[in-house]
Amino acid sequence: MKPPLITVGSLFSGIGGIELGFERTDAFRPVWFVESDPNCARVLTSRWPDVPVFSDVRKEVKNGIPPAQVICGGFP
Repeated sequence: MKPPLITVGSLFSGIGGIELGFERTDAFRPVWFVESDPNCARVLTSRWPDVPVFSDVRKEVKNGIPPAQVICGGFP
């Protein structure tokens, strides 16, 4: 039996390159993204239509982001 997927939250996600690499290992799945650039957010939404994309990291951290086992980030 396959172990459950490890959940990933992503800060400063860009177009999701790190998360795509994680996902291709068949061990991880993204559960949320934070990306302020609207063009990048559209790419994320098209690649992962069921995963929320938040636009303001300050607001999301203050409000409480959903839990994730791994948090990764691009360079802001």
